[in-house]
Amino acid sequence: MTLKTTLQQCLPLIRYFHLSNSDVMDKIKPYKKILDKQLWDDLKQHLILPDRPIISIILPPRVYITQELPPRINLLPELPSRISFQTRVNPFSTIINEKHAAIISSWIDYKPTSYSLLDDPYVFELILRGSEDGFAPRTFWDICHGHDNTIVIAKVKGTEEIIGGFNPLAWDKTKVGDFKTNKSFIFSFKDGNIKNSILSRIKNENNALHFHRNKYVIGPRFGKAEFMLKSCEFDFTKDCLSECQNSEFYEKSLREDKKFSIIDYEVLKVFKSDQPIAYVG
Repeated sequence: MTLKTTLQQCLPLIRYFHLSNSDVMDKIKPYKKILDKQLWDDLKQHLILPDRPIISIILPPRVYITQELPPRINLLPELPSRISFQTRVNPFSTIINEKHAAIISSWIDYKPTSYSLLDDPYVFELILRGSEDGFAPRTFWDICHGHDNTIVIAKVKGTEEIIGGFNPLAWDKTKVGDFKTNKSFIFSFKDGNIKNSILSRIKNENNALHFHRNKYVIGPRFGKAEFMLKSCEFDFTKDCLSECQNSEFYEKSLREDKKFSIIDYEVLKVFKSDQPIAYVG
């Protein structure tokens, strides 16, 4: 348990399904007790039946890029698009994959069926990742201030469950109170499975978002804490105060156990794939 606790931030980043069979048996199996049971079951199935679908998220293979110096010219080189840079260097998320993103995109557009990976009109750009930027509530407000059309996603500690919410409004660390929109929604993927999802749209638009007065304790909050990240230890992973309360302002409740802790969370900004993206700095 000590080893599992020490490595809890590292374990989700390992490309388990890109390891060789011998590495899995020789280097992973001796430590299977620190892995989630579902992940170990999926690894065993993958060794025997590699073509059969699994529940665990498969991270894309790492891409190694050889840096080449550009030729010396007087004109500024053309900036690469964020999409191609993001695809070549690292995935947009370590919590959700492209299939999750396509479903979320369809919810944004009120589509009755999910977009496919080929016709998804949106690009998801990483703004904040807790395991890289920190888990303090104030960090959320400082980094996300001014960003609109964002997805907040969190991976629940002790499960493979993913909880999230879409906010079309701009986060604002200077404001306090309830904020109105009829386009926000919250959602969950139980066990991370796209087939076992809950979509809960706002039903009382006057209470869609709440920007709490104490931004050192409360991070993003949807409705009456129907989805909220909270910590009194300045770290969302250190206590069990994040909540999914019974639904009052949204259509459905996301989970039975109201309070939970997380192992990581991300904030992703949503762009139309043909929308120009401004570079800062």
